[in-house]
Amino acid sequence: MTPNLDRFLESADLKGLAIAASPAPASSLATALTGLPVWRHRAWDGAGAPITEDATLVAETLESAGYTTRLFRTSPWLEATSGLARGFTDVRTVHSTRSVVRALSTGSSATATSTFSLVDLGEPVAPFERSRASYEALQLLRGSEPQASALPERLTLRELQRDPEQETSSGAGPTNRARVAWVLYCGEVLQADRRFGAIVAALEDNDGVGDTSVVVMSTRGQILPPSVRSPAIGELARSVLEVPFGVRLAASRRASEGRFAEEAGGEETYVSIGSLAATILELADLERPPGLLPSVFEHGSDEERGALTERYSPEGQADYSWLAPDAQLLASEQLLVPRDRAPRRLRPDGRTSVGRQLEDALRLLEMAGGSELDVQGALALDGTALDRSTARGLVDQLEAAMLASGRRVVGRLSAE
Repeated sequence: MTPNLDRFLESADLKGLAIAASPAPASSLATALTGLPVWRHRAWDGAGAPITEDATLVAETLESAGYTTRLFRTSPWLEATSGLARGFTDVRTVHSTRSVVRALSTGSSATATSTFSLVDLGEPVAPFERSRASYEALQLLRGSEPQASALPERLTLRELQRDPEQETSSGAGPTNRARVAWVLYCGEVLQADRRFGAIVAALEDNDGVGDTSVVVMSTRGQILPPSVRSPAIGELARSVLEVPFGVRLAASRRASEGRFAEEAGGEETYVSIGSLAATILELADLERPPGLLPSVFEHGSDEERGALTERYSPEGQADYSWLAPDAQLLASEQLLVPRDRAPRRLRPDGRTSVGRQLEDALRLLEMAGGSELDVQGALALDGTALDRSTARGLVDQLEAAMLASGRRVVGRLSAE
């Protein structure tokens, strides 16, 4: 479904898998652009809170260093109210791929300064809509999906969640909503890949941007599983959290800096999506501020590889995943008392946002010396439970990762 991305990764100097910081795209994107975990930048999942003023975005750092910073945005979470557009001096809403290609082809020759461009292609999200690419996706799925005439023009998330197995009649025979959603989703993936291909081609064909390093990453992974038996939207499943990433170094940097050639080497690595911020700063020859996640060039050994994912709900439930190449640890904690059990004086009254309540709860936990996590499971790559010793090792990695970011937690296995 992604031939253009596949070709880019084949020629990348460094490639591998990045782990989404949250199943919520806005939260994960905030981590990518700051290098901070979700609980530090405060763009909470489901709480509608903008990024904290204390967080410095990579675009702000580059602008201060004299870079021209440009944002081509498609996603609603890059609007000014989110705070994620801070530091960009040139902000454009993407109406067509052609306009982005034209801007990238002419922009670098119009200025003598170095330029940082962030191109947001959006992501396939409900409502899923039928397009020409839907039929192409249908053909690629080799007939295991409904016939073309069975595809509806539009399928909303509410319809899918209400009854994903409901049969939908058509002239081509019955099929269920979940399978239709998978075809429409794949069609949107095809369209996004073509937009990406056109942008990369524009960079390759333009002499003015020949000295450009390109970093490709996504905010989250596949939100619908191949089986489409039930939508995994908002889950901490591996398929939702793992996304491909690739770095293609500028020709001058590849030739003149041996350490990049040695560290890249075309190998695959496993990092957090939060590594994007430090990677961009390193490519710009700028120092990484303390507290940021390391760049993709600073990956460790196999034993050290893994990444944290956080999900915060408006009800005050916090869920965590520590994802390694061959295992996953799931843990949770309750940060707020459920609304129906809270004393009336502590219930949300409309004036205190959920984000503010979560922030206050975390501050109280830190003042108390940290918090205790309920470890719900430790799974191998095939979904089977890990032995206790291996699970304890994952708990230790989770604790160390959160401590490195300034948060103290204790993860306890069920038998402890």
